[in-house]
Amino acid sequence: MVFCAKEEIRKMSKYSLRKVGEGKVRNIYEVVGSITPLLMFVVTDRVSVNDRVVGEIPGRGRLLNLISAYWKNMITCCQIIETDSSNENILKELRNCDGFSIVKKAILIPCEIIVRRYLTGSIYKSYLENNRKEGVYLGINLPAGLEEWDRLSKAVITPTTKAPSGEKDKPILFKDVVLAIEEVMKENSDFFGKVHRTPESYAREIFGASLDIFGFANKMLKQKNILLVDTKFEFGFIQNESNGIILALIDEVLTPDSSRFIQKKEYEQLERKIIHLSKQTLRDWIVENPNLPIPDSVKKKVLEEYTNIYKKLVNTPYFF
Repeated sequence: MVFCAKEEIRKMSKYSLRKVGEGKVRNIYEVVGSITPLLMFVVTDRVSVNDRVVGEIPGRGRLLNLISAYWKNMITCCQIIETDSSNENILKELRNCDGFSIVKKAILIPCEIIVRRYLTGSIYKSYLENNRKEGVYLGINLPAGLEEWDRLSKAVITPTTKAPSGEKDKPILFKDVVLAIEEVMKENSDFFGKVHRTPESYAREIFGASLDIFGFANKMLKQKNILLVDTKFEFGFIQNESNGIILALIDEVLTPDSSRFIQKKEYEQLERKIIHLSKQTLRDWIVENPNLPIPDSVKKKVLEEYTNIYKKLVNTPYFF
């Protein structure tokens, strides 16, 4: 589903689009005819939970794309790491449309970098299954006796595989990320040419950048009464303007789909009352109603949470 008007799409007289992929949420098109390899990512209203599409929430795709674009712009301005947004003038009349973005084509690193600051989700499930004993969970040392939603002593990274559509991502370790990067470099030897960096150095850069971005976003969000519980980042390789190989932050960034946000005041002052501003509301409903269509009341609540995040970020109302 493309959210821009058909007249705007017709402006692409010099270029054409060729569909090259479809994810759970996004449709991917190659921009045929551009000198720089470019892709158009169309964010649909489809919504997925536990790696399967469970329905559509009208208006959600536009908000998702706007929130991700906001963060990519902020991260680029702070020069934390290159993002995959194209600097070309090509299709500039379309780039600000709500529902899609034009990006440089990157070589994907097939890992998801999960950064966590609170004990919840899969790491808490693993911890609970071991009766909250001291030990190593998803590669992270945890003391005994923690409760769900406890704040960890520091932000931690628990990477996973990036599984094909319909399959579950699996926890991996730092060494597995190194091996994944090594495989990518071997499979794309022509692209990397005489690059002398090691896969381990790239993995360390990814982990460092992920923690930096998380810390930057968390600081910004706290000022808006939001706590960043956890999020996931993805990275790939692109060529810069000098034809050098650099890491780029790709895919969505710090959205209610890829992150857990909760309200700060309620968590800190009301005995850890958890008020979600993310897809967690839908996740919880799906757990209780695994095979039912999403009711309009749940769709409305989820969309309100996405809208609240957007309004808090940019300090402006959003009109459908």
